[in-house]
Amino acid sequence: MPASQPKSFFPLPEAPRLPRRRPNLLARVISTLGILGVLALLGLGVALWNFDLNSYKPRVEAAVRAETGRDFAINGQLSVLSWFTPTIAATDVVLGNPPGLAQREMLKIPRVEADLGLRALLAGRLDIARLVFFAPDLRLETAPDGHSNWRFSPAPRPDGPAAAPLIVRTLHIKDGRVVWYNPHAAAPTTINIRRLSATRSGDGAAIEWGADLQLPSGSMQITGQTGSLVRLLQPDASTPWNVYLRATMPGAVFTLSGALRQPWRPAGYDLTLDGTLDDPSPLLSLAKLVGARPPALPPLRRIAVEARLTDAGGAPALVAGS
Repeated sequence: MPASQPKSFFPLPEAPRLPRRRPNLLARVISTLGILGVLALLGLGVALWNFDLNSYKPRVEAAVRAETGRDFAINGQLSVLSWFTPTIAATDVVLGNPPGLAQREMLKIPRVEADLGLRALLAGRLDIARLVFFAPDLRLETAPDGHSNWRFSPAPRPDGPAAAPLIVRTLHIKDGRVVWYNPHAAAPTTINIRRLSATRSGDGAAIEWGADLQLPSGSMQITGQTGSLVRLLQPDASTPWNVYLRATMPGAVFTLSGALRQPWRPAGYDLTLDGTLDDPSPLLSLAKLVGARPPALPPLRRIAVEARLTDAGGAPALVAGS
């Protein structure tokens, strides 16, 4: 006969019976939404994986042709570098010259990268937070009829609401080159761009500049501020385009300040140049780049320069100088 279990001196209470919980409606909703969210993310991932950005190349090329009046092509591929901060890249980008010029292309860029503003994209606008040109090759030239290739002829816009403007907040150029076919110079002038950055101010009224250039006469660093890019690209506007630039060269530091009403010509300018030179040769070499013939000077040291340049009377004039 099995031994009986010993009885406790103090009887233990029975465990309370908990009421059976019914499933919470809020918990069901949260669980369902979580499953739907995971499925949506998976669907988005599949869509992005199969997304072909190159199918938009004809539309991009057509838009640039309409804005510039020039041939434009993306001969390479469009690719997505990042989806979290939308970043795209394009290779072998070419902008053509107008008819009548010796060079067929005005601009060739082996690689372009652009960071797009996500909020603007969701609102149907194109806002480029960062645009980078890698090793661009820009050729500036003037046709025999006097028309320069940096002046564009956009196609007429159809009637209707204006399209949202393209905003570029920061432009970077790395290892670029500018070749200027100056009709007043015996040979083309080449300027190598080690680094250049242009940053749009918050209200878009100004551009902050920084550049490290290599000229035939030596290196030059430029910092400063100018008017907006929108105003610069308006050839028929007459409002002043303000300039304040500081340039540093070996043995020379000078500033250029004032305004231009027709910056692409140049015409309608009223500028002040001042600076100091330990040796005038860098400034004389810079004058030769624009086709000027500076006078021969005796050996000089530590020169202070101050001059006002204007064509307010219809002809270039040196109002004051020292």
